Amino acid sequence: MRSALILLFSIACGSNNTTPDETIPTQPPDGTDVTTSTDSTLTTDTNTQTDTQDPSKLTVNLDVSSSETNLLGAIATISVNHTADVTVFYQTEDGKSGETPPVTVTPKASIDVAVLGLYADQTYAVHAIATPDNGAIAMSETVPHVTPPLPSHWRSPSITHGQPPGPGGVMCTSLGFMEEGPPHRYKVCLDTNGDPVYIEQDADGDGLFMWTFLPDHSSMGLAKRRQVLFVKFYDRFGAVTKEIGIDDLTGQTRFTHTAIDEHDLIVITEGKFAGAVAFLTLCDTIETNPNGDEITIGAAGIVIYDPNNDTVLWDWSFHGAHGDGLSIDPITMPYDWGVSNLNDWTHSNAIVHGIDHENREVFWMSAAKNHFVIKIDVETDDIVWRFGYQGDFNLVSDLDDTAAQPLPNHHWQSFQHAPEWQSQQGSRVRFLLFDNGTARPDWTGPPYSRAVEYEIDETTFLATETFSYGPPSGDEQFFSPGQGDANMINTGTSVLMGTPAPKPNLSQISYPDGELIWKLEFLDDPSDEVTVLGFYRTTWLPSIYETNYHYQSE
Repeated sequence: MRSALILLFSIACGSNNTTPDETIPTQPPDGTDVTTSTDSTLTTDTNTQTDTQDPSKLTVNLDVSSSETNLLGAIATISVNHTADVTVFYQTEDGKSGETPPVTVTPKASIDVAVLGLYADQTYAVHAIATPDNGAIAMSETVPHVTPPLPSHWRSPSITHGQPPGPGGVMCTSLGFMEEGPPHRYKVCLDTNGDPVYIEQDADGDGLFMWTFLPDHSSMGLAKRRQVLFVKFYDRFGAVTKEIGIDDLTGQTRFTHTAIDEHDLIVITEGKFAGAVAFLTLCDTIETNPNGDEITIGAAGIVIYDPNNDTVLWDWSFHGAHGDGLSIDPITMPYDWGVSNLNDWTHSNAIVHGIDHENREVFWMSAAKNHFVIKIDVETDDIVWRFGYQGDFNLVSDLDDTAAQPLPNHHWQSFQHAPEWQSQQGSRVRFLLFDNGTARPDWTGPPYSRAVEYEIDETTFLATETFSYGPPSGDEQFFSPGQGDANMINTGTSVLMGTPAPKPNLSQISYPDGELIWKLEFLDDPSDEVTVLGFYRTTWLPSIYETNYHYQSE
């Protein structure tokens, strides 16, 4: 089996595109001629070049301004006199550097390019190189850009074990800091040293709970305003382009949804709903128990929404029809009338969408309070199976050994978060999740959390554990009663696992050996009046510009 690394996450992280010892090219490496406008004048108040050379020669003008929403971002405004592909390069004196992906610019109008991956409190030398289909390459004048210092409430994590061995990249998440007044919540990307390279607040001042980049470097997230959740979309510069509230679903759903939930928001990438988004909802109902008492039951729903047409394409609810005293599937997921508090019956915190081995469009949902991952058939609304203790699978030592032994029950997950598919071969599926371990069955020792990979066979309904990191005791034991994340990255060579407790931290773990290589964490300081709110969901990207990356198994 190939060796790999796992990253264990508890905060947002990110990295720059190039390492400090790399340099930005000032001319093409192949020696191609570069035209610079040495006779040009540089307008000092706008940093815009006005060219006075031969108009038949390609020239490129560059203006750099600060982003209004991204503290560590800049906007490069580019114009040319002939159509060309333009790349913006930027570098500090000590070698922090990067470059934007090339963009085609025509002479009809200037274009704005988002410059990302900058560090705080630095002076960058910025220039643009334009490459035409034919003729000499042109380079703009160099323009200085100064990034601001970090906010006074910002706290950065420290490396407490080893050194980051790679693969580098950026880790992006939501991160908050609490002092007096409302908390400061940010979209954040950190490098592997814990230094921020992307800090963006919601443009409306709403509290951002989770977010993710989209392939075109726009983004979407779940934000709270006066205790009400909205799905929000942002352009590549951070401006809000669309907002979806619970009222926008009125009259379009089969089931009753009472609020948008803060836990998950995904893009549908395959099947008949490809291109739409899906998010969790809250579906509160009042049901009558067998004793005749009216009980408020809170559970989760799912909505698939087309943001281009503002249309609900499909929805689902654990309750099914309200008021009948039954869930949508009273056989596999009956109401537990013996529970004293059903206000948060399922506490569903994640969804995954895809096409299964029988070509069915399905969701997997993490129903954390039930300690199940469930599979939902989109066509029939049926709950196909429940993965977890006392569910539909048997947990064994080996899927292929007819004499395989049952694994101890404490190997089942408990109050899990963030399942992520790793591979699918016929009826067999491997997936990672963060196992919080709040109610581990048949376990009498101290609680512990872990990242775990399971493999299931949907034909035999057998399951086995293929990887685990998070020992039940010892120096590396940890327990996070809420949140957490585990993600395979870099084509199977690393896993990113986030643990918000006991201290928010990011760890890199060897895969499949499960050995701690490197750890980045926020340190305790009882005298500090600022509290780190940690992170929720974390995404690893090869670079700040490669927002279309997602892990694909070999």
